[in-house]
Amino acid sequence: MRRRRRSSIGPGASESDAVPRRSRYARPVRALFVLLSTVIAVVVLAGCDSAPDRGVEADALESRLRHVPGVAEASTSYEHGGSRGSAVTVDVSMPDATDAQVVDLVREMDDTMGDDFDRYHVDITVSLGPRVQLRSTGKMQPGPTARDVAIGRAMEKGVDARSVAVFQAPGGPRVDIREATDSQSAVATAIEAIGGVPAGIEAYPVDSPDQRSWDVTTPLSVDDFRTMASRVDRLPARAFAVAIRDGHVSRLSVGVDASESDALTTLRSIVDDLGAGPDRPLYLNWTSQADAVGTDRRDSGSVTVGGCGYPESAGEQDPQKYFTDAALAVQKQMRSEYDTCRR
Repeated sequence: MRRRRRSSIGPGASESDAVPRRSRYARPVRALFVLLSTVIAVVVLAGCDSAPDRGVEADALESRLRHVPGVAEASTSYEHGGSRGSAVTVDVSMPDATDAQVVDLVREMDDTMGDDFDRYHVDITVSLGPRVQLRSTGKMQPGPTARDVAIGRAMEKGVDARSVAVFQAPGGPRVDIREATDSQSAVATAIEAIGGVPAGIEAYPVDSPDQRSWDVTTPLSVDDFRTMASRVDRLPARAFAVAIRDGHVSRLSVGVDASESDALTTLRSIVDDLGAGPDRPLYLNWTSQADAVGTDRRDSGSVTVGGCGYPESAGEQDPQKYFTDAALAVQKQMRSEYDTCRR
């Protein structure tokens, strides 16, 4: 049985009377609500970057640096509340300056900046010449500058590369070498220039089959580095990239033959030759020429010798999607023999 809906309209009223009338205050209230919402949104967005406007200070910094002895050119690039937040970039060219003038420049820059840009992303470059720069992602400190200039001068004289950057960092200098004609020699020059202080060195070679990239941390003697480099040269596979940490080869990328038996023989020999193990952990990854044979699945793999650290990558999560069956068989065998993961 259908129930009749009871109307809320009283006797004698029309259907239109059932529609509630808008209050005469509705529009002003709505307009006020929209205004308040807009103001709140603006305040919230402004609060995402709370750094004060330092445009005047950035202009003053540029003007002051241009008048420092030894400076050929100086410029600042300033952005407040932009897409990357608030940032100031300082570029200074000092191709004919003395070492003392470079240190004085950094001291003047530090004093002029004060704490004005503490809430800014700061990027500073001081060019000593066409190929060598001092860099800092933050205020450059006068104290270590003399040391960094000496490193830069030594690299300028002893290294053939497209560019060398000496980064000032809290844990010690970091030397970045790009397109070196002899990356191994470049690292040796950097180690000698740095001395015994903790530092990082990255060297990337020109595109040459005889060269490899290096990632080295010091303290490390030049003789010890050359000994390890010679050991890498004698390995039964070509090394593309080498990392040295704590006085031993800690990461290595090599090319191996495609067949499973040959690959295993080569990789085992590499582990033995480098003396890798729990006391000298090594992340070893390899690849072969089979990568280019009509498939998106790669013929490569990796093992952490003496450890159990692997990247959280798509290849680790779904290896069958990215690697060939032969590559996975080699990787499985190497990991079962050399890593320390519980299975």
